[in-house]
Amino acid sequence: MTALEQPCDILIPAALENAIHVENAARIKANLIVEAANGPVTFQADRMLRSRWRGEIIDEVDLQSLAESEERSDEPVGPTIASGEMGPTA
Repeated sequence: MTALEQPCDILIPAALENAIHVENAARIKANLIVEAANGPVTFQADRMLRSRWRGEIIDEVDLQSLAESEERSDEPVGPTIASGEMGPTA
C-alpha cells in the first residue's frame, strides 16, 4: 500500500503528475482529492473515481471558482490580541 492509498480525509497529490491512475484509483480511500498542480489524476482515473466513488475531486478550476466566490471581510472575526477585544470591532 502506497501513501496515496492510505485512508485520509483530504488527499492533495500536488506536483506528482499521473500519481493517481487506473491501476491505483480503486485503492484510493480519501474522502476528498484536491488536484493542486501538474495533473496528478489521469483522465481515465478521474472518470473511474467519479463513476464509483462517494468522495469528491476538486481541480484547479474548481479551486479558482471557490476562491473567487468567497465573500471577504476586513472585519476581525476572532479576538484582537493587541487590544484585548473579542469579536468584530464596531
